[in-house]
Amino acid sequence: MANNRFKFIYIGLLFLLFIIPLGRYPLSFSELLNLPQLITLYTIFILLLFICWLYLSLFKEKNNLVKNNALYVPLGLFFLWGALSLTWTISMPATFTQIFYSAFYLSAFFLSFNVIDNDKRREKFLWMLLVSTFLVSGYAVYQYFWGLEETRQYLILHKAEIPIAAHENFISRLYTDRAFSTFLYPNTLATFLMMVLPFAVFSAVFCGKNDDAKYIIIKRVIFPAVSILILFAFILTFSKGGSVVLILSWLIFLLFKVPKSRKIITVVGFILLLIFVIFFVYRSDSVSSSLQSVKASSKARVEYWRAGVEMLKERPFHGFGFGSFGRIYSKYKLPEAEETQAAHNDFLQVWSELGIIGFLFFLSIFIFYFRELNKRMKNAARLSPLQKVFVYGGFVSVLSFALHSLGDFSFYVFGAASVLFMIMGVSLGVHSEEKKIKNKKAIFVTLLVVALFIIVLLFRFFTAESHYLKAMNSKNTDEVIEELKLSSRYWTFGEDEYRMGYHYLLSQIYKQKMLALNRPPLNQRRAGLGMQERKDFSYEILSHLKQAVKYDKCRSLYWRDLALMTGLLRNDKEQAVEYMEKAISYYPTSGWNYLVFGDIYMIFGNKDEALKQYKIASEYDPDLKEEIRQRLEESN
Repeated sequence: MANNRFKFIYIGLLFLLFIIPLGRYPLSFSELLNLPQLITLYTIFILLLFICWLYLSLFKEKNNLVKNNALYVPLGLFFLWGALSLTWTISMPATFTQIFYSAFYLSAFFLSFNVIDNDKRREKFLWMLLVSTFLVSGYAVYQYFWGLEETRQYLILHKAEIPIAAHENFISRLYTDRAFSTFLYPNTLATFLMMVLPFAVFSAVFCGKNDDAKYIIIKRVIFPAVSILILFAFILTFSKGGSVVLILSWLIFLLFKVPKSRKIITVVGFILLLIFVIFFVYRSDSVSSSLQSVKASSKARVEYWRAGVEMLKERPFHGFGFGSFGRIYSKYKLPEAEETQAAHNDFLQVWSELGIIGFLFFLSIFIFYFRELNKRMKNAARLSPLQKVFVYGGFVSVLSFALHSLGDFSFYVFGAASVLFMIMGVSLGVHSEEKKIKNKKAIFVTLLVVALFIIVLLFRFFTAESHYLKAMNSKNTDEVIEELKLSSRYWTFGEDEYRMGYHYLLSQIYKQKMLALNRPPLNQRRAGLGMQERKDFSYEILSHLKQAVKYDKCRSLYWRDLALMTGLLRNDKEQAVEYMEKAISYYPTSGWNYLVFGDIYMIFGNKDEALKQYKIASEYDPDLKEEIRQRLEESN
């Protein structure tokens, strides 16, 4: 199917391969586009490429052939099950986000597999992957030695444009002196570099077999140089788990896939590499301090995993909904445990979100992938040098990703996962069989309707985010309200893991507006003016809070605010207590929940019960003692 009709689709894939590792981070600083919008544009773009491929393959190709792939079934079933979880999810926004990501992953895999189907295109794919990674690695080196402090200052100054930069937990990560380049997290950068390193290494091994002498010299200089740069950038992430995975994945490949005559050389080589990596990972720090860091990180992960296991016990078969781990985690969080949005184990997180069925589908994706690559490795003599780069490189790359996913969350990071599915598609495209498409009109109509439906949803979300950005950049309260109303009209579920939803934001704006209008300036109050026309936005505040909890059922903050506003604005003790109990059930170790519960009892004159709640609040969060003291003084 090497056909010029697919040339523009192929160029589109190369563009995405190049820009995704680079474009998410710098472009997200723009005032015109935020991070969710950028990913939305990528997804719309690849779905349009998929529709074009579908039309050309079914109606312009004489043979109507499509490549056969064992991964079609597990991939399709996994993402279909994820979409079905919309019917039982506890967080519609989180699940929709993962469904949109899945639409990209499926399209990227399918197009990479079917369009990049000859060595000429594979070579350009390889060069584009290495060029993009070269830039990412170069920036990581610059960042570590020169640019990290500037990045800290930039993020601190631009918290409004970059939602994640407003989180103290994230800002604290910037002071660990670990390179993260364009991936925000050092461990995610380590995953990406581990995935690409095998292609650079195997290109150096197999390069120039059939090339002219001048190209052989160039490649034998470039590929080793890129390999060294990638490895150096990987070291600057100081990912200890990543270092173990890097060595382990290569050792597995060398011990089981390399002929026996080479095993001694390769094992000795990797012992030297092990010493090299450990030396730089621990750098000049003392071994005890490094081990202490590992212990703290391991303890945090164990706490996340314990919570994940508790989730499995409650919903073992269907889970809480795709992408919902971060939403429901607070329900199972220990008092001393850290906050998190991810389980730091992709397999456990998938199981907790999609149950045993989704977990088996997810696991089968990797099983089928390695089984198919193993078949190609057995016939390595039939492969061209470039095909060997993709078969061997794909094996080590995906193995590194899978092993690192046991202790990290790379599957839930768009930049890493999108490249993974492209790599899987291209590597499986080597020596794959083709089959004729039957019932082409029915297939075309079905897939076209699904793709267009997703595109319409994505456009609505993109438009909602545009109005959200206008609201955040406006200083006029009425304009902010109008823009947020438009956002909620286009996308009712609007929020992501790093900020509050449109409805919740509207409730807060109305609350501020009511306070401002009902409390005139001091000179007017002294003159007895300004209190005649009181503005009541009780209905707006409560209705938007109810909408917020409707679509994100387990956000404790939403329930807490709804409880407090119900007590203050409706004087409904029974309903306020019911809402507050909901808030506590979703975050039982939050001191603020008990503090507000005490405030509600104070509103209704039940001081004894309020004192009980204040005591619990101080036990969970000792920093609240001053807040409690002030409240008791005011009540007296």
